[in-house]
Amino acid sequence: MVPEELFHPDAGDVELPELLAAVADPVRLSIVERLSRVGVESCGAINADLAVHKSTLSHHYRVLREAGITRTSLRGRQRFVQLRAPELAERFPGVLDSIIASAARPDGDGIRLRLASAHDLELIADLVSAGSRRTRPRAAAEFAPLLAERECWLAEREGRAVGVVVVSGGEHELLLDRLVLGEGGFGERAGEVLLRAVAERARIDGYAEVRIRMDGSAARPGWWREQGYIAHEIDGETWLVRRVDERAA
Repeated sequence: MVPEELFHPDAGDVELPELLAAVADPVRLSIVERLSRVGVESCGAINADLAVHKSTLSHHYRVLREAGITRTSLRGRQRFVQLRAPELAERFPGVLDSIIASAARPDGDGIRLRLASAHDLELIADLVSAGSRRTRPRAAAEFAPLLAERECWLAEREGRAVGVVVVSGGEHELLLDRLVLGEGGFGERAGEVLLRAVAERARIDGYAEVRIRMDGSAARPGWWREQGYIAHEIDGETWLVRRVDERAA
C-alpha cells in the first residue's frame, strides 16, 4: 500500500492569521505546548491523555499541520507529530515562543484556561459542589465520565477551579451542556474567558451557532450579554444562544 501523502505548506507560504487562528482553540494550544516539551510524539500517546473523541483530534492535528505549525510523519501504522519550530522561528521570530508561553501564562486576572483531564476531577468537584462535603461526591460522580469521554475546558486561578465547561459538536451548533462558574467576580471573569474561547472555536470550526446550557451560579444575568449571548428557555432549561456570524470573536 502506498503511504498516504500529508499536506504540509512550505514555510514561506505560512500566513500569520491562519497560524494564530489554529492555536486559538484550547485543545490545539495544549497540543502545541506539549510538543514544545516532548519534541516528537505519536498521536496515539497524545490521544491517550486527552479526553477528546478520536475524530475530533484528527481534525485538530490537520488544522495544526495545514497551518504550518506541525509536521506529521508516518512510521508504519503510527503517526508522529512535531513542531516546525526552526522554520517558524525564521519566518515569524518570537511568535511560536509567545504562543507556547501563553499556554501556561494566566490572563490579567490570574485566570488560566486549559484542557481538563481526569487528574482535575477533585478541582472540578470542589467547584461544582461549592466546597460542600455533602454534595461533592455527587459532583465527582457526575464529572468523572465527562472527563473520560468528553472535551472539558477548565479555567483556574491560583490552583483553584473558577470555571468549567463541557464541549461537544452538533451538526450545526457547538453545544456546551455544562457551564459551571465559581462565586463572585472571578467566576464571572472565568465565564467571559471561557465563552470567548468557545466563540472562537465555533468560528474556526465553521459552526453557525453556540448553545450553552446554564448550570447553577452561571445563570446570573448580565455578564454574558457582553459576549453576544441571549438567554432562551428550551424544554424547561436555560440556554445561552449566540449566532457565530453576529459578532466577531
